Amino acid sequence: MEKVLVNSLEVARPEGFCVMDHEELVQAYGLDYECMWGMRDDERHMILSISWKVSNKLLSKLASAKLVAEQSEKSQRRRCRKMGYHSDGLFQTEVAGREAWAFRYGYSPQNAPVQETEIVVVKDGTCCYTIMYHTRDECAQANRPLYEEILASMRIGDNR
Repeated sequence: MEKVLVNSLEVARPEGFCVMDHEELVQAYGLDYECMWGMRDDERHMILSISWKVSNKLLSKLASAKLVAEQSEKSQRRRCRKMGYHSDGLFQTEVAGREAWAFRYGYSPQNAPVQETEIVVVKDGTCCYTIMYHTRDECAQANRPLYEEILASMRIGDNR
């Protein structure tokens, strides 16, 4: 797998994935956010994107990865409540040797297949990364091992 550097986060890009340009990311997420990178595999119906925000030291100390994940879950619940939103709740995990917090949820956009999503938040000093994985419900079980392999490939800064 090819390695890609996203800010200071190294991530594997498996065969079959193409890097998304800015317009594709804006269309997929409805956000025009400069600090965002993504890749997709159309055959597997998978998208993995990473956004990041660098904060000052005080704000970074106040906003833990768990707090950011909790706020993200609340936001997604509000955005998708009319689309059958359901979540498995927050759980602790690890990314790049660091503590991370995540949640999984599903929803049903109008006139589209049911979507399964996982959002993982991990911090590196004053930088907070949000990793977003999306797939169709009918592909979720088959795609899960590859997604976990991508997560396991991630390295930050000095642990590359």
